[in-house]
Amino acid sequence: MFRIAVYKLTTKLILVHNHPSGNTNVSDLDKSLTNRLIDNCLFILLPADLQDCCL
Repeated sequence: MFRIAVYKLTTKLILVHNHPSGNTNVSDLDKSLTNRLIDNCLFILLPADLQDCCL
């Protein structure tokens, strides 16, 4: 995903995932994954601006 963003010279990245179980509570894993994705964005110098997190 990040390789394509860099290759396409994107300035924004929208990340989406679902909860097939139907449980809309934000889990510790959700929080951890979000933080890791933001860290990766910063590492490749892609501004990480979390606009919203909705379930």
